[in-house]
Amino acid sequence: MARQHSNYYRGVGLRGLGQAQPAVQTVALAPAPAPSPMIYIWGPVAAVSAGAMVYHGYKRNGSIGWAIGWGLLGLIFPIFTVPVALAQGFAKPRVRSNRTRRGRRRRSR
Repeated sequence: MARQHSNYYRGVGLRGLGQAQPAVQTVALAPAPAPSPMIYIWGPVAAVSAGAMVYHGYKRNGSIGWAIGWGLLGLIFPIFTVPVALAQGFAKPRVRSNRTRRGRRRRSR
C-alpha cells in the first residue's frame, strides 16, 4: 500500500515529493503608449537652456560649482532660468558693491 503524502511539501522541490512550481508567474504587459510630441520640443529646449546656463553661471561667478548649479536649474526649469539670467545681464560678471568690500578690508593704522 502506497503511502499518501499531504500537499504540505508540494511545490518545495524536494525529491520525490512533487515538482517545484515556478515562484513567479509571468504576466503579459500591454504595449507602452507612444511618447507625446512635446518631448521632441521640450528635450532640445531644455538641453540648450542647460548649456547656456552653464556658460552664464561660470562667467557670472567664476566658479565651476555655480556653473553646475545654473546648468541643472536650466535643465529642470528652462522657462524660468533664461529670463533670470537675461535680467542679471547674461554672462556678465557679478558687480560687488563697496559695502561688502569695506567689511572685509583690513585697516592699516
